[in-house]
Amino acid sequence: MRPFHLAFPVRNLEEAKAWYCDTLGCKVGRESDDWIDFDFFGHQVVAHLSSTIINDNSNDGTKEAIQKISNKFKKLASLLI
Repeated sequence: MRPFHLAFPVRNLEEAKAWYCDTLGCKVGRESDDWIDFDFFGHQVVAHLSSTIINDNSNDGTKEAIQKISNKFKKLASLLI
């Protein structure tokens, strides 16, 4: 697989760091007050702090969409290990 780069918004960098490092086993690359990049098994994913992130407490299907994305990341991580 060719290495990829993926950037996305997050509402909390510490929560993102904990999830990517503790749950998925990624290593931290570089970080600043506004972003953090992770070595996603040879690929680069970058979490950017955003104040306009969607509200995941809504009932519009957002929670389900976030869970689906989370599951896909976990599956991809298991294939790359």
